[in-house]
Amino acid sequence: MSETATAGTRPREKAYDRFKHQLLSGELQPGEMVSLRELVRRLDLPLAAVREALSRLEGEGLVRVFAQRGIQVCSVDVTFMREAFQLRMILELEGIRALAERGDDAPLAALEQRFLALRARLAAPLPPEVVAEAIQLDLALHDRIIAALANAMVTTLYGQVRDRLMMVRRATLLPPGGLVHDTTEEHLAILAALRRRDAEDATLALRVHLAQSMRRQMGIR
Repeated sequence: MSETATAGTRPREKAYDRFKHQLLSGELQPGEMVSLRELVRRLDLPLAAVREALSRLEGEGLVRVFAQRGIQVCSVDVTFMREAFQLRMILELEGIRALAERGDDAPLAALEQRFLALRARLAAPLPPEVVAEAIQLDLALHDRIIAALANAMVTTLYGQVRDRLMMVRRATLLPPGGLVHDTTEEHLAILAALRRRDAEDATLALRVHLAQSMRRQMGIR
């Protein structure tokens, strides 16, 4: 669990963090129903704190709360995936232009070198540590794109999108090897355009990458 929660963290924040961890780690599966009593037991927190956390999670579209029936984790269906990717596209296409025009070159150069080092390590079968590194680099690049907007509301909204995408990634269970090869090349194309300060090429490369990512997650070739 993301026990970034310290001893002074409020119970409702602990409940939110613990539920989110179970959701994103796969301990709670998409579409699964769980009773409020069972959830209180699993999170080991007071009922009031769990209720407050559920209200927040329902507002984020991750669960549905049914009176007298319990809590249902949202299903990862075509609509869930399409909405997450569409919102991601809107936010990141805005961010990529800002990054191309105003972003510091040094962090971009460092990211590019890390991706090049990753590419050199790609071989079949891929060791788990290489897949983990690829995921971390993926998150680092896309977080930097959003951070270029310097907008706290966008950052919060993007965090919710990223949670949905993590659920999609876990639910679709695509073989990681092919994804790492494909996405590494797509990320390098984005970074090359950013390093040239070419906003048009960076936007196009990002658009292609996000469209391909959605197609891969939906099983479309």
